[in-house]
Amino acid sequence: MIRRAIPSDEYRLAKLAVQTFRQTYERHSTRENMALYLSTSFSPDKQLSEINDVNMETWILEKGADLVGFMQLRSKKCPISQGADSDYELWRIYVDASHQGKGLGAQLLDQAVKSAERKNSALIWLGVSEYNEKAITFYERNGFEEIGEHIFMLGDDPQRDLVMTRKIAFCYQPQSL
Repeated sequence: MIRRAIPSDEYRLAKLAVQTFRQTYERHSTRENMALYLSTSFSPDKQLSEINDVNMETWILEKGADLVGFMQLRSKKCPISQGADSDYELWRIYVDASHQGKGLGAQLLDQAVKSAERKNSALIWLGVSEYNEKAITFYERNGFEEIGEHIFMLGDDPQRDLVMTRKIAFCYQPQSL
């Protein structure tokens, strides 16, 4: 089941965020940089702040009583030149390793696209580590194209992220006069 995160989810969300980030990136970082990033990015307080942020949507995916994935979408202009103020960034999309390959990431991505469409966005974009070949393949299969790169700071280590975009087909809804 996918649902919008609520404030009481912050501890479970923080735990899953740390777990999934470690599963994916620990081998590409020092212990110190990983600890610094995790402590500043995924604390329960940080998750609560993001859940309550009016410019961000946090969606969680549950299987039974277990939280197995989440997605965060935020209003943010794409850093590459064609970006517009109506862009949405797929800030995070994480699924626990034991649940990958079961279509759960696609469900979360579908929710992100629906949310961007509802907001009349023409573009959804993301940054993905150059080391995360599995995710890059997933995004390409789902209509994203690489358009450039930017730096992602993992602790004090600048890492290269690929910037990928997907155009959103949305319905223009005229405003009444």
